[in-house]
Amino acid sequence: MTTAENVVGALLETHEKWDRAHKTWRDLYGKHQKAHELLRELGRTIGYERALAQVGLTRADVSHPIRGDQVGATHNYKGTHVVKQCRNRFCGPQYAVGSFNYRSFPPGTTECPECKEPLVDTEMRISPTLLRTKLANAIVGVETNDGRYVWFKRPLPADPSLDD
Repeated sequence: MTTAENVVGALLETHEKWDRAHKTWRDLYGKHQKAHELLRELGRTIGYERALAQVGLTRADVSHPIRGDQVGATHNYKGTHVVKQCRNRFCGPQYAVGSFNYRSFPPGTTECPECKEPLVDTEMRISPTLLRTKLANAIVGVETNDGRYVWFKRPLPADPSLDD
């Protein structure tokens, strides 16, 4: 064998090893994605069952779930969520004296950037805009077989990273 044939043989052998390694990676990645989706589905199911139990219902009582983007103006949804707000109601240069500061801050924030007061957790109603944007796929309640609407205490998000 010549040197060229040796080089070609070595390259083909190396390529075959890399092709097998890449094929194995693709197979493992597909199995990992499938396991991840099953784990996500398991979490959604557990959360849904827990939310049903908290309002005293079972799956047999439910006609269908209601997502955030399905809540209409006539549903009278009064769900709340926890937001971080400044303890000092009158801080901030953009607020005139006598007006209230209802600004909310991101969850990781511990103090107000304006007055350096500690932030407090406050229950605030979930706005229709929030329902139709960030909580569009979250389950907020169910319609029972007898036509009643039963709302959960907290929205059940489709993605666990959006949960409290």
